[in-house]
Amino acid sequence: MGPAKVNNVPVFQPFRGLRYCGQSRNVADLSAVVAPPYDVIHGNERESLEAMDPNNAVRLILPQASADGDGYATAAALLARWRGPSYGGVPSSPAVAADASHWEELRLGALEDRIAADLALGRHAELLARGGLYAAMWRQQVGEGERRRIA
Repeated sequence: MGPAKVNNVPVFQPFRGLRYCGQSRNVADLSAVVAPPYDVIHGNERESLEAMDPNNAVRLILPQASADGDGYATAAALLARWRGPSYGGVPSSPAVAADASHWEELRLGALEDRIAADLALGRHAELLARGGLYAAMWRQQVGEGERRRIA
């Protein structure tokens, strides 16, 4: 499967960047969690970057197979754990709770859009293989008859 195409021309979609917040801990040295682009990492540099911090971005941009699956499945599972809830680790207040709820709604909306796009591209099996929230939302979006036909 390659990128989506219109009139045989690849369709490039913008993506939302992520900001590293340190997941309930302060990161004294940002250089411990950032990594250069994957194509300039050579030799044992990957291992050196991993040793700097368990949350170094090299684990996403140059993933290796693990119990979660191949390198890409490993990176997807790791990113899901890193993202966590909005404002995770921030002391709760009514304002924080309301804003966190708003961001969670936006996240679920984006996930629904992603699943709809995957369905439109015929990636039903991949959605089910991911399990969890992907599979639950897939079941919600696709009717019972369609699920039986695909499965």
